[in-house]
Amino acid sequence: MEAADLTGESVAENGQFWQAPQPYQAELAPEGSDIRTIKMIVSITLGFTLVLATGYLAAVILSDGAILLRPSQEALERHESYNELIRPASEGLTGKGIVACMVDSGIALEHPDLEGINLVGWRDFINGNGNPYDDHGHGTSMAGLLVANGWLKGMAKDVDLLVAKALGEDGSGSDAIVADAVDWCVDNGAHVISLSLGGAPNILPFSIGSGRSSGDAANEAIDAGIYVVAAAGNDGEDDDGDVAHPSSEAGVISVGGVTLKGTHW
Repeated sequence: MEAADLTGESVAENGQFWQAPQPYQAELAPEGSDIRTIKMIVSITLGFTLVLATGYLAAVILSDGAILLRPSQEALERHESYNELIRPASEGLTGKGIVACMVDSGIALEHPDLEGINLVGWRDFINGNGNPYDDHGHGTSMAGLLVANGWLKGMAKDVDLLVAKALGEDGSGSDAIVADAVDWCVDNGAHVISLSLGGAPNILPFSIGSGRSSGDAANEAIDAGIYVVAAAGNDGEDDDGDVAHPSSEAGVISVGGVTLKGTHW
């Protein structure tokens, strides 16, 4: 099948979509065939706003059967926003000399945009595996936002990264395990601890009250001079006032988000 490479390509490996060097590709059947196929990448692996999906990609089938693809205005605006996000790296603010610890579902080092990152420590609190892996995907996404150095660029690609796997393959975990993971980050010299997780009524599948509090661990880290960043929530209830634990702790930097329409998520 002949590929019409317009402005990019998509790649699928083992049923998972990975971000390729450019956003998308149209693939046409040989001349005379009745089959016309368009492959579109929907990349959620690194969590960036460059997802080209319905509404972001205009496809026109010409009279001769050829297919013309072009990004919508919204897609172009998203790309400009991404370029603004990564501007600090182009100005030399790469995170060099900073140790960041991510407590999440793990990290998939085989991801092409994570090649050559500075992974200086790994601990699996779920299965005890000595080799880094990610059986859920969320941790890889979060790591990519920070250290990706392929076609997509992270915010601080030169940080020394510690990864603690405290969430299982279903994306859930316990308060006690997260607390242990935070302690591990502290013991291994983290300057910043990232907790893109949390637990509160109707928010995330995160079991609180199952042992030592992750909030206590976060506060102890803060007392030791470490910045702790955590998700405010993920329920999409239009800023209903619920803030996830441990993000609700006074000293934790609580991070929220908005939809494309400006509605608090």
